[in-house]
Amino acid sequence: MQSIQVRKGNRHPARALYVAGRFGIPLLAALLLVASPTARAQKTSLGTPLPGEAVGVEHALAEKNFGQAISLSNKALHKYPTDPRLWTLSGMAYVGAGEPTSAVASYRHAIQLDGDFLPALEGLAQIEYQRNAPDAPKLLSRILKLRPADPTTHAMLAALEYKSGDCKNAVIHFRAAEAIILSNFNALSEYGVCLSKSDFPDQTVSVLQQALTLQPQSQQARYNLALALWRSNKGDEALTVLEPDLQAAPSESGSYEADDAFLLAAEIYESKNDTPRAVELLRKSISLNPRHFQTYLSFATLWQRSCGVSGGSRHADFWDFSYSTIGSTLVCARCLVCAAWELQARPGRFRDGGSS
Repeated sequence: MQSIQVRKGNRHPARALYVAGRFGIPLLAALLLVASPTARAQKTSLGTPLPGEAVGVEHALAEKNFGQAISLSNKALHKYPTDPRLWTLSGMAYVGAGEPTSAVASYRHAIQLDGDFLPALEGLAQIEYQRNAPDAPKLLSRILKLRPADPTTHAMLAALEYKSGDCKNAVIHFRAAEAIILSNFNALSEYGVCLSKSDFPDQTVSVLQQALTLQPQSQQARYNLALALWRSNKGDEALTVLEPDLQAAPSESGSYEADDAFLLAAEIYESKNDTPRAVELLRKSISLNPRHFQTYLSFATLWQRSCGVSGGSRHADFWDFSYSTIGSTLVCARCLVCAAWELQARPGRFRDGGSS
């Protein structure tokens, strides 16, 4: 069963790129003290300007002196315990000091005082997103209510929805974040998966072409684009994309994406009624990586399909493959055991990188 892949091991580094540059402590402190409309409104609601002690905290944050920032914020909060701005600065200081639990407590206290205080919501959302906390999607949704067009928040929410399998909503948020994800390989790969699952074949091809442009040496990207092209009835184009992987030498064998490239190419050739070429590719795949079990399953699928073909010419391809490559006993034993199970599936369906 062929499917678009996204490597699990690369997801979290990619998501870190989504938020790069947005939640930097000096920048967020500046937004809090100067630019944030919510912060300016808070001055009026409190009846006093921002306490002078906050300036010292902001300066310590800008200098990355986080221990001093914590000490100064604690002193300021002792005098002004109901000021959400000071609680937010405290949260920033704890983040810089590498104490996320204390930072979360400070941010939550600020939000309890003012549920729409954007700097606190953003600071808390970043931590909970990085920790994959259950409340991260709700926090990001609250930020979007205050700032509906923010692409970074859309990108973060899309990544979480992708991970939870909610591709319908993930596509909506990926689209809103296109301005910042077009240079992010993993984000585009996840976007492509969700587009394919949501039945947008042309957009899937476009997005995955962009992903391949970013990493032209990526076997994963070539496989994903080839599969999308094949599902869009562009089998010849898909084979062209796969060609570099089909030229693999023995020293290059053993990678998950390389093995799947052979399986997908064989499936495409079989769909074109070119069984000899399909068998040739499976034979090469097994010679490169005899322990890749899925190759035997694909061979079983072709073998069983050809059982109903009259004339015996296609059977000859398989028996010749069996004897000349690794022996009929090994191949046919694996095929007969697995064929009935394998034929319950239909190749060419999309799945995410975690499927087997």
